[in-house]
Amino acid sequence: MSEKKRKRAEYAGGHLPQKKVAAGETIEISVLENEKQWMPVLASTPGHCLPPKASFKPFVKTQSKAPELLLHSDAHPKLDYTASEEASNGSDGYLIHYIGVYDSQRGKLQLVPARKMVIRSTLKSARRALTTDSEGEQEPTSKMSARNALGLAFGTKKSQKAIRSLTANAISPSKPSSQPSSSRSQLEPLAQAVVSSMPSTSTTMMRDALEAEIDESKPRPKPNLQATTPAEVYTISQLVDGEDTLSKIPVKEWIDTINSSRDVLTRSLYVSRRLIKLVQANDVKMVRVLKYLYLLIEWAKALQQSGKAGKRVPKLEHTAMAVLVAGWGSELVLGLSKRFAAEGGILNRWHQDYLITHILALTLLIDGFVVDTYHIQQDLKLDTKQVAKYYRELGCAVSAPTKVEQERMGMLKAEAQARRMVRLKIPLTFPKQRGLAMRKKR
Repeated sequence: MSEKKRKRAEYAGGHLPQKKVAAGETIEISVLENEKQWMPVLASTPGHCLPPKASFKPFVKTQSKAPELLLHSDAHPKLDYTASEEASNGSDGYLIHYIGVYDSQRGKLQLVPARKMVIRSTLKSARRALTTDSEGEQEPTSKMSARNALGLAFGTKKSQKAIRSLTANAISPSKPSSQPSSSRSQLEPLAQAVVSSMPSTSTTMMRDALEAEIDESKPRPKPNLQATTPAEVYTISQLVDGEDTLSKIPVKEWIDTINSSRDVLTRSLYVSRRLIKLVQANDVKMVRVLKYLYLLIEWAKALQQSGKAGKRVPKLEHTAMAVLVAGWGSELVLGLSKRFAAEGGILNRWHQDYLITHILALTLLIDGFVVDTYHIQQDLKLDTKQVAKYYRELGCAVSAPTKVEQERMGMLKAEAQARRMVRLKIPLTFPKQRGLAMRKKR
């Protein structure tokens, strides 16, 4: 075994020796009380770095019971520094700080009470804004006005419109009664932003322009608002897509069949009730218009469902489309898809309404601008309320049949209550914009 002993065994009794304190000179400690209240400063800079050559100007706040020292520096080009004595919470509130100066030759240590201060920094631009507001006796910007200003600068069109509607009635000068007109015209920044964004036109002109824009985008044939007679409002060339298209519609078979006292079989109640009368009147042009209307009705029936409210044009190989091509020709059938369907052969609600209004406008031309809606609404599978709404969009007046019309058409009183007569008159009467009317009430 090794004879080397452990270190702890060298000490008798297993106890460690006590540490020895080096002997030195006695230090004399004294505390210097500052009667004039000038004393050194211990300052902390939380959150920022103080420039090494920053100089501060002292100020004394004597309004409180104990005088408070304030230090301020504006040497920095962008920042202001302010040092103040901040009260501490808990036991730190009773803490007193000292600074000591030790003289090693004399062996004396002098302690001087020191003020504990915290240096904060602020932007000079923010300080100038606060100073300007206080000099002009203006109220400080609230959180709501600040949010509104941000909304006008960076918000969506909908949010900007809501902010303007809330602040439009609140725009006023600070002192409208005492200030002259030149100073009253100077509004607050938020008010200036709102006023600059408002159009200079009057409310009536804005309303008329908005109504004209909405009317222009409605799904209906464009009416001639300068028309002096009902025949000038919607023309055959406009509704049939040109005289060239009208001339391509084959009607010889229909005319020959009627002239030979035979029946023409159709799936349209409206067409069947008017075909014989038009052929006997030898009105070939109006017979072509009637057959074009029949094409629109059959084409609308051939559309296939696409989604919840949309419809789709089937391919020409489809049975229903093949029948249309055989009766009217592929050129006319393909022309309907280009005219009434969107890209890809899809008809949304707007395109479907556009098709229906063209059909109803054609009935006005065929019936001499006075239409009994029963036959056409049966073909389009519309109820009385729906078909009346479409005719009103065309500028027509809708009413119940008069007694003269009831006797001429042989209607019973109960039957006449469910019927509607449509008349296209000059001047035209279109439905008012309900959204605009509600907005005006507000």
